[in-house]
Amino acid sequence: MRTVSAGLIKSVLYSFERLGGDPTELMAICQINPSDLNNPEKRYREYLMKELLEEAARLSNDEHFGLHHGEHFQIAYLGVIGYMVFNVPTVGEEKEKFLKYQRVVGEGLVTTIDYDEEDVIIKIESQLEFSQDALRHCLEGCMVEHVNVIETATGKEMPPKSVHFSLPKPVDSSEHERIFRAPVYFNQEFTGLRFPKSYMNEEIATADPNLQFHFEKQADEILARLDNNETFTTKVSRIIMQKISASTVSIEEVAEAIPIGVRSLQRKLMDEDTNFQQLLDSVRKSMAIYHLQAMRHSVSEISYMLGFSEPSAFHRSFKRWTGFTPKRYRLENEAAAIPAY
Repeated sequence: MRTVSAGLIKSVLYSFERLGGDPTELMAICQINPSDLNNPEKRYREYLMKELLEEAARLSNDEHFGLHHGEHFQIAYLGVIGYMVFNVPTVGEEKEKFLKYQRVVGEGLVTTIDYDEEDVIIKIESQLEFSQDALRHCLEGCMVEHVNVIETATGKEMPPKSVHFSLPKPVDSSEHERIFRAPVYFNQEFTGLRFPKSYMNEEIATADPNLQFHFEKQADEILARLDNNETFTTKVSRIIMQKISASTVSIEEVAEAIPIGVRSLQRKLMDEDTNFQQLLDSVRKSMAIYHLQAMRHSVSEISYMLGFSEPSAFHRSFKRWTGFTPKRYRLENEAAAIPAY
């Protein structure tokens, strides 16, 4: 079961209020107890974030709610991770720390960093089983938040060189360009931000090594609790998601990554009423649906991305999961894959 922090939930409520909405109404619809939000240890199932984003966009009548949520985002909503951000020496170290501790904030999006000769590329991959609209709001908000955090921590304007979305191109992307202040590209191979490498050397004026150590220790404790509370179902699904694009994932590979013996892992999964093949199918199904809706890759490409030996094996599996062939599913969902905004 993937979860998000109370701080992330509060950040959406805050943005909704800034956009003229009544957070009390939104909390009532989503059945959020206001007193729970003041508990820094409180975690919410990822499904609540999906519902919250959908309802916030609907009630505010804001087709760009995710972008505007990112604009209004405050580092304090990251909790202990936010306080740590203000106390590391440079932007580069801030990003490295975020990679290490990102699960403290939320477990549905995975951030990675790549480098080339001139730039650093911050990539965001979704593990969320969200609707198209909720996923769009979530990804757009997260992308703006990354820029927002850099600029807040340094006190400087530091827009990205370019912005990349795997999402379909909207009818009008002028709001994206206004907020990011950079070229924005859609239907891309990845979702992420490209920054000059020099940004990573920018100093954070409020850096304090003693406070960094203090908050990092707190973050380690929270991360340890998350690891202890994580079910084997969630652990295995997360590892499959990380490895599936590189190769066919075996239970031996996953067991080694945990680490645990294969037979012990099989028993643990049996105790949770599942097995490795069911989890592999579940991850493949959710990733297949995402890629088919995104309209970026051919069916053959998707089959190999998900570790199938040949497209025909993917066709058979997908029809077993959904009742549709991949091609038919894509045709049925084509209208939903092109946002009408």
